[in-house]
Amino acid sequence: MRLAVWNGNRSLHWGVTVPLSWFLVHFVNMRTTVDVEASWDQGYATLYRYGFPLGFTHWGTASSEEYVVFLGPLLLDWLVYLLIVGLVVGGVARLWGRPVRVPVLLRVVLWGAFAWTSLLVGVEIGMGGVRWETHMPVLDVRDPVFSLGYLGRGDGYGP
Repeated sequence: MRLAVWNGNRSLHWGVTVPLSWFLVHFVNMRTTVDVEASWDQGYATLYRYGFPLGFTHWGTASSEEYVVFLGPLLLDWLVYLLIVGLVVGGVARLWGRPVRVPVLLRVVLWGAFAWTSLLVGVEIGMGGVRWETHMPVLDVRDPVFSLGYLGRGDGYGP
């Protein structure tokens, strides 16, 4: 099997940190229950917002399959994940003490996961929408819970 030699942290981070952090920001995050101001029902609607440390997406108001993506919180969350994953990957590389050799197959898998996640986010944006931040005033945020799986599909609360 052919191995890729990564001399220096730049190629290590481009090969591992960037795709892994993009995948993790969407699949390992937090679900919070959010009450937002709405003109129907009793004046508010309860939604699940996903993301850590900031919620960057929640169900749309028309359907549970419609998601709205908030670019500001998404980019800030990704920055947090980039820093955490970068510190872990860099720390492991330092402990290794010699040039890091990672199979090309691993990079292909990581960048494939990056592409698949990007496709899911693109579909989400196409079906729901994209904004810089939430457009409905938030009345209450409660019940933060660890969420595993794309937008809660692994925690039993997703659609």
